[in-house]
Amino acid sequence: MTTANFYDKFDQSIPRIQDFAFKLTKNFENARLLYLETAHQAMKHSNTIEDDRFDEWLFSTMKKTYCKMRGITPTKDPLCCS
Repeated sequence: MTTANFYDKFDQSIPRIQDFAFKLTKNFENARLLYLETAHQAMKHSNTIEDDRFDEWLFSTMKKTYCKMRGITPTKDPLCCS
């Protein structure tokens, strides 16, 4: 994925991932932190994300990040495994 394509896709995803972060955390400040960490991970790994799996990667990363933030192991919460 090119850098320009990554930023286009990411910009289009911002409202959805912000909403999802709030649905997960039910708290504005925690949602903001979750969004920022997910954005950081996406930028860090932008050259390895497949174009056609961008949204799947983004939401999966957000769920994993959320579980790490809460100290949940994947086997104890089905959200973290999906």
